Amino acid sequence: MSILEENKLNTSLIWGALRNLIDFSEINVHEPFSLVGSEQGTFPIDTYHPIYMEVPRSLKSDITGRSNFSSPNKYNKNKWGTRRIISLPVFREEGDLQNEVLQNIFQLWNDSYVPKEIPSIAIATTIYGGYSSEGRIGQYAAILIIWANRTARILELDWFEGPLEDCITPEWYIRTSELMTRKNAIKKMREIHKIPPAWDKPVYSMFSIPSKIDVNFKGNRDDTGYGIWGNGLKYIEFDDLQDDLENILRKLNEVY
Repeated sequence: MSILEENKLNTSLIWGALRNLIDFSEINVHEPFSLVGSEQGTFPIDTYHPIYMEVPRSLKSDITGRSNFSSPNKYNKNKWGTRRIISLPVFREEGDLQNEVLQNIFQLWNDSYVPKEIPSIAIATTIYGGYSSEGRIGQYAAILIIWANRTARILELDWFEGPLEDCITPEWYIRTSELMTRKNAIKKMREIHKIPPAWDKPVYSMFSIPSKIDVNFKGNRDDTGYGIWGNGLKYIEFDDLQDDLENILRKLNEVY
């Protein structure tokens, strides 16, 4: 192994160990587009406390919880499996990303000092609506994560307000797919969105990292920011969400 290769390996291991503690210096994956850091991934939904994108130790298990915490400090002391939380990339973006730029990003990712466990692409969809006659709110999120080596997985979150006497302690449930090929993960993401939940007055949203993938979207830009996900697209019609999701998934198939 050459000194350069050994240094690159050591750097990758260091970033892998410290990725949740510090930001790394700018890494130019493709000018003027660059990677400027990473953050622990959270689901882009409306909650008092973040729900982290944590992968269970075994896919035979799941991650569930009740957000019964009186303060953010107490919530953050919860025993999250920080080594199993998926970190998402933070990009500096200059204009919409054309196919050629995306292709170069994926090709150069593995040759850079970016920790290999950080994915290159993440697409999230959410549904918000009333699920009971009492007007209790439910939220659902599905996140497609694609790594530079073309492996992928999908995380799903069900989040529900409790009954009227217990509405401050919503319940949530995370399901995580096994690692699969990018092609199979995109197919699964399409299947997830064939039929929406039968909720009252549903509102749909979609987010992407990077956020400026060059696609003509039907959704309206949402002014509400969701942490690392930024401002997503909001939809009233499920068909419009389906169309935009299909367009962005088709784009990902093209660049790979």
